Amino acid sequence: MRQIQEHFDDLHFTETRLGKPLVQDRTISIPVQGLLTMAGHPLAAERAGLIRGRLVFRGVAASRRTLTEYIGNPRNPDGFKEDYTLEDLPATEDESSACRLYSFEGLLEDPVAWVDWDVKARSFELIIDNR
Repeated sequence: MRQIQEHFDDLHFTETRLGKPLVQDRTISIPVQGLLTMAGHPLAAERAGLIRGRLVFRGVAASRRTLTEYIGNPRNPDGFKEDYTLEDLPATEDESSACRLYSFEGLLEDPVAWVDWDVKARSFELIIDNR
């Protein structure tokens, strides 16, 4: 296992598959598959290809995601359901001044939906397997 602190802006999420978030206290851990690194990320020079691991946000003040569920097979959808928003935990404004906004997108696995996700947190780390 390897942990990389921050470097969030050096990640490419568009083709990423995101699993169900695990929320514990003010920490959110999201399984991720198909993540790519861009130039500037510590993994970019040493590891080619898609990354599997977890996105971990600590000191979360807010987590909001907008889902657009597919109708039928996502590879050839019959359209989309109406967008809706979920909050993973209640927002806390008292901690938000020390937080950064992390925004990303991808394909949520359950329910199968396109997701635009905003997490306001104190820190971010990417945890990957060394395989």
